[in-house]
Amino acid sequence: MIPVPAGLQPGAQTAAWVLEQITTYPETHNQSDWRENRGCQTTYCVAGWAAVAHGEQFINSHNMKCSSAGCDCLSDQVDWREAGKTALMLDDIAASQLFWGANSRETVLGYLARLAAGKPLHSDVLEV
Repeated sequence: MIPVPAGLQPGAQTAAWVLEQITTYPETHNQSDWRENRGCQTTYCVAGWAAVAHGEQFINSHNMKCSSAGCDCLSDQVDWREAGKTALMLDDIAASQLFWGANSRETVLGYLARLAAGKPLHSDVLEV
């Protein structure tokens, strides 16, 4: 797992971190399931990785302790879609677009690169 920088901000910084995580360790990404529990080899979708990047707030809200970085210690009670949406600062439309389970890895990486650059996933104005 890529170390999570201290003070990682929601939005573009989190998108950049998730992009780096999935690019560096593609075996840790599974877009079709928010979390596939393999102990310390857990895979996550984009929403899951965004929540993991800000995991301390979710762990603390459930009075849980995480003994090892990268181990699956987040509760099943976490609303992963909302957690990912908050961590990436997405509206409902963008969250649905990015978190869709059938997205290919290439599509996901393209969306994350766009968010990391501070660009929205959708716009009423077409870019030329």
